[in-house]
Amino acid sequence: RSQAWLTDLEHYWGSLSNSFLTLMMSITSGISWEVAAIPLANVSGVWQAVYILYIAFTVFAVLNVMTGVFCQAAIESTAREHDLVMQNVLHEKEEHIAKLRMLFNKIDESGKGTITLQELEEHIEDPQVKTYFEALELQVSDVWSFFKLLDEDSGAEVDMEEFLMGCMRLRGDAKALDLAKLMHSHTFALKQQADFIHFCDQRFRKIEAASAVRKQGRVSGTSAAKASMYSPAGTPPASP
Repeated sequence: RSQAWLTDLEHYWGSLSNSFLTLMMSITSGISWEVAAIPLANVSGVWQAVYILYIAFTVFAVLNVMTGVFCQAAIESTAREHDLVMQNVLHEKEEHIAKLRMLFNKIDESGKGTITLQELEEHIEDPQVKTYFEALELQVSDVWSFFKLLDEDSGAEVDMEEFLMGCMRLRGDAKALDLAKLMHSHTFALKQQADFIHFCDQRFRKIEAASAVRKQGRVSGTSAAKASMYSPAGTPPASP
């Protein structure tokens, strides 16, 4: 048993390759560094101290620095990917706007800068116009409703800005934000309707109360008039 540390010393530190392997396994959980430190303690406490300093420096300094470098590289890579995604989104939006401008100019053959419902109906069956709408993910099944959604100012004409904003808003499927806005508008309309019904009910009650008071006043006046007619003071004098 007294010679067991010599065997461990030969096994872990007997050659340069064994020492290198021991140092690598000590910082990568290949072996417990305590096992490799015991033979060094039997040789000299200085070598054990040097070994422990190596473990501390490598684990708490070198490995942490390397981890920080890799994390920073990953963060920068993610930021670059985010910038690329934003650039792609902006590029895609610019492409859609360019296609919408071409579509608007295709429908606006007169060149006056606005399109009417009649012009839209005339060109909606054009294969080229249909291709434009399909490329922009716009499904136009009801031309009149589509035109009304574009014509926000109800001016019976749609200019370039209204056409661009309307088509960008209507393209694709309904989003959660669109549904939330619809629910909010519906709730607000219901509240306004309930307030209006309550207001009308109060006004009708006041009108009925005033009408009842007025009717009661007329009945009281008629009864008083009849009573005065048939009272002694109101009896006409007898003829001589």
